[in-house]
Amino acid sequence: MRVSSQQNSEQYKKKEATTIQHILSNKSQTLIVSADRNIDLGKINMEIGNYKKSTQRFTRALGVMQMIYGPNHEGVAAVRECLADSFLMQERYEEAERTYRGILTVYERNNIKSHDACYVSISEKLDIASKKLSERNMRRERRDSPEDISMDG
Repeated sequence: MRVSSQQNSEQYKKKEATTIQHILSNKSQTLIVSADRNIDLGKINMEIGNYKKSTQRFTRALGVMQMIYGPNHEGVAAVRECLADSFLMQERYEEAERTYRGILTVYERNNIKSHDACYVSISEKLDIASKKLSERNMRRERRDSPEDISMDG
């Protein structure tokens, strides 16, 4: 029985699609391993107080995770939390606050309720970042404000 050229073409396309899917799957696994390593190294750097390096590692991991899973995935939110924590430790309160808010938005999109432990934890960290930012801004305002000038000659 002869195989038509159309059948050969269809078989070739199926085989090609399977091969491409296999390559992409392997690439994704390699990227996930890379992200996991960066997360681990970021956590180690956090533990030893090297916050700048931890931020770099978490940022790399975040980029990979977002590329693979998209921005609203809970795993991406977990990496964002690590990044926000490193911002907080560096007194980069605006960035920490913005990142914690973004995590809460992801949680809300994923129907994680405000009473869930992970939501509460991020809310508490957001409160700390907001409070620290407010305190710093008040100190700056006091420092930058002109002193009262006495009119007593």
